[in-house]
Amino acid sequence: MANLLAVSLCCLAFVYQVLDDAVDGPKLACYTLCPVNIVFLHEYYRLVSSGFFHGSLMHIGMNMLTAAAIGSFLEKSYGTLRHLFTVLWGVLLVPAVYVLVAWICYQLFGLEGPMYQHSVGFSGVLFQLSVLEANLNPHSERSVFGMFRVSSSSYPWAMLLVMQFILPHVSFLGHLSGILVGTLQLFGFFDFMFPSDACLRAIEEWACIRSLTSKPNFVHVPVQDDAQRRTPFMLILSMNRLAYSCFIQCGHLLETLKFCIFGANVTQRALEPLPQSDDDSDSLSLKDTQHNQDIDDIELQMAIAESLSKK
Repeated sequence: MANLLAVSLCCLAFVYQVLDDAVDGPKLACYTLCPVNIVFLHEYYRLVSSGFFHGSLMHIGMNMLTAAAIGSFLEKSYGTLRHLFTVLWGVLLVPAVYVLVAWICYQLFGLEGPMYQHSVGFSGVLFQLSVLEANLNPHSERSVFGMFRVSSSSYPWAMLLVMQFILPHVSFLGHLSGILVGTLQLFGFFDFMFPSDACLRAIEEWACIRSLTSKPNFVHVPVQDDAQRRTPFMLILSMNRLAYSCFIQCGHLLETLKFCIFGANVTQRALEPLPQSDDDSDSLSLKDTQHNQDIDDIELQMAIAESLSKK
């Protein structure tokens, strides 16, 4: 039901957009997410409008098909009310992170491109939902457009990179913001923004929404094991493991590049024993000479002793 509401709002916004464009001409730029308009012109409505408006019929069609697949699964897993709060907060948090990252890049590195870039569509929230959906079973594997397979937890990141190559005009920063919001929500950074399970169950008992909770497609809040909940500390541990893994992989990459550039002789020479220096050779030859002289002296002394004994 919550997923159906989100899809319906996007479709209604697109119908309004088409009718408005037919009367007064295209006005999509008035609803897009543009950080410079939000930060300096204070057009805060763009934080919400950019998520529901879309650039074309194909754009909204692809996004709504994805929302129907991912959102329905999440609603059955989390419950209708929790999924509704997730979508509503995602519509606000994803563009807020987008603007924050663009502003940081402008202030620290002087990059003006992200500040003036316009983006629109529900795909940022979809990437947020994809992180939550993929981590419900992180140990399984998924195919990325039939080209290769990755773990479920890595699937949103793989889709982010592959889609950027296939569709270079899509908003990389918008999709990345969705992944960041989904990851932070997954590890409990936004728990203070969401009602507890007990509070959601109490809301489900309200008489004013009983007509909704009695619907067949309404999903009540399921009982979840608190031991399976993730904490911010787990994210820190995961980042440490990721950094260590990247360090190891970089070392392997450098070894591979060294092999490709210099060939196998470098590796073979590294395994061969070091040659002895001239000083070491001279010292060994002196020791051998001294040893031979000692043997000759002993033999001479034995010969003299035998001759004296015969006399």
